[in-house]
Amino acid sequence: MKYIYTIPVMIITLILAHCDGGSKPVTVPEPDNIWERSLSNPVLTGNSTITDICDPSVLYTGNKYQLWASCVTNEDNMAHVCYSESIDGDNWSDPQIVFSPAIGGWDNIKTEIPTVTYNENAPTEKRYTMWYGGAASTTPDLTKIGLAYSAEGTNWTRLSADESPYSKEGLVIDLNNINVFSDPVVVVKENTYHMWFNSFSEVVSNKLEILHATSTDGITWKMDSDNPALTASQLWEYGSHIETDCDDVVHPTVIWNSDKQQFYMWYGSFDATGNETYTGIGYAVSSNGIEWTKYADNPVFTANSYLKNEETGISTGPSVVFADGVYHLYYTGADSSAKRVICHATSNGL
Repeated sequence: MKYIYTIPVMIITLILAHCDGGSKPVTVPEPDNIWERSLSNPVLTGNSTITDICDPSVLYTGNKYQLWASCVTNEDNMAHVCYSESIDGDNWSDPQIVFSPAIGGWDNIKTEIPTVTYNENAPTEKRYTMWYGGAASTTPDLTKIGLAYSAEGTNWTRLSADESPYSKEGLVIDLNNINVFSDPVVVVKENTYHMWFNSFSEVVSNKLEILHATSTDGITWKMDSDNPALTASQLWEYGSHIETDCDDVVHPTVIWNSDKQQFYMWYGSFDATGNETYTGIGYAVSSNGIEWTKYADNPVFTANSYLKNEETGISTGPSVVFADGVYHLYYTGADSSAKRVICHATSNGL
């Protein structure tokens, strides 16, 4: 049986969705009403070494899908980056660990939550660029953001210490005055790198919001003076409990629609279960990457607890990729034991 979510087709006027309510009305395209789950779900699970797999980043390079994700192993219980590939987007190769914490480095406890871009015109050894969250401690669970390069997406080399703004191998973002929670996503548009990532609010304690930064080389980043780019403002983003302040918006995935000259973002919002599962996945659009308009009928995707791979819910790090006229949503499902797996849904467009 296929599970389908429908949303009425319309064009409506929305208001920019910051905690303060925003003030700039814009007209935006609605999501095209149907996210259809794959009958092959879950499309990617762990193996004898990998216990959990989540936070996917997916590319379509013309003849295959490539996926990088956070993986936890039963050997060291640390977060690594693993890789898999597929011809049809549903049937994936066995995931293999391709990037791991660096002994003695700033990222010696975990390397996770990757976002990968591909540039066929770059030098061969730098055609794939990966930004990732790394940390040397889990207390507090805060991460910095690193960068690595690869020729084919499986053998990675960290940015040299000489090139790092912090003179540390791989490190490109370390905001000492902001509690970075990581989850970066990068889109390259007209020679400008745009990054969105999570940070704890400087105003409201323990609330996660989404920041925006830009770069000309992917290494040195400038934080947007109008940050945060996205904060909680809609009722569903308060989880299953209502508070007087805003709650969380997390784990953005962003693509650029060149025809409509807009960024599209999908993002999660944590529920109150403590399982790092979502109330749902929301959708927003922007022309500049900092001023976002949320869809009024968010969330556009929610967990189906009747499905074995979503019994606990849907979890961290959705990834959307556009391929051959179809939007592909890869999301993390959590089964009854909260084990993380990768699932797939599609939509015919926006």
